[in-house]
Amino acid sequence: QLPEFAAASWVRVPRGLAQHHIRLAVLQAGKRLLVPQPELKTPHLVLLDPSKIAPREFANAVTEGGMQKFGHPVSMDGKATIDLFVMGSVAVNPATGARLGPRGGLEDLEYGMLRQ
Repeated sequence: QLPEFAAASWVRVPRGLAQHHIRLAVLQAGKRLLVPQPELKTPHLVLLDPSKIAPREFANAVTEGGMQKFGHPVSMDGKATIDLFVMGSVAVNPATGARLGPRGGLEDLEYGMLRQ
């Protein structure tokens, strides 16, 4: 287990089937999961709080329908601190950290917005 994951309380993981297992692991570890709305819609994030979801529902909660059922909208107004920001990537340059990823750069834009 990564020390960054172990230390995190709030974890942002993108939507999409490829990250399904990561979203599930976040809830199973008892961490709050933040998932971005499609195309940076407002409110920007959906919060899934494992303390408010029965463990038997975790696998359902991290699906598209489950996020609507169990999630609560959260804006990027600074009330939620993201400790770990997970991004989907096709390739990453290990020397520079430059990445090639899906969604036309929306995750990079979101990361920049959250850093401000």
